[in-house]
Amino acid sequence: MWFLFAFVFAVLIFCFVGKRPARLLKRGQFVRARQIEVQGKLFYFEEVAFADYHQALHHYFYLIPQFSDRKDLLETKYSYLDWTDTTLRFSDCTLQLVRRVDKIVLIKSHTPMSIAEFERLTKGI
Repeated sequence: MWFLFAFVFAVLIFCFVGKRPARLLKRGQFVRARQIEVQGKLFYFEEVAFADYHQALHHYFYLIPQFSDRKDLLETKYSYLDWTDTTLRFSDCTLQLVRRVDKIVLIKSHTPMSIAEFERLTKGI
């Protein structure tokens, strides 16, 4: 009987813990992650929250090097006015970090594309 209980417990743990997607944003409180399809292109969307604006700004500048230090970085585009978004193009994908008031959003393409095409497709997300 204890074997059956242990088996059910292990299956429940696997179902609830094992199916969580791996987080790309390692800072902040996880809010949501989902796959989005726009005009036949797949994107990964992840959002994390912080206590306030200053926390989000502080952690935004720690998250940028996490992605921009990759060896296969091809192109970068920053919003110099208020540092609300950074778009990075790699050989295998394009991704964007967007800082909203107290949240940071990551949008990552599943296929490589130009920054102009990426911004056109993700404008409404």
